Amino acid sequence: MRSAGRARRARRADREAGWDYAAGVSVEPPAAPAPPHAGLCDSCRHQRVVPNTRGSRFSLCERSQHDAAYPRYPRLPVLRCAGHEPRERPAAEPTAPPA
Repeated sequence: MRSAGRARRARRADREAGWDYAAGVSVEPPAAPAPPHAGLCDSCRHQRVVPNTRGSRFSLCERSQHDAAYPRYPRLPVLRCAGHEPRERPAAEPTAPPA
């Protein structure tokens, strides 16, 4: 029968993909997806990452609160932005004075 062979191939493909239908669950837990690259926003002092209850993360441009020319949630990745200002890096750990 044709349908039996098709079903066998589908089960084999599922096993190779890591599914175990006898247990009804995946053999390996799915890996958490990496957050999307936000382009310039990742290094901008005006970016604030806003998570929601479902695990999504959004890049909020705080510059949009004062200037309507900037979108509140820009399309990612941002490749050019006139308002980009690099984040200030935290000061390095103080070193011990020379002895």
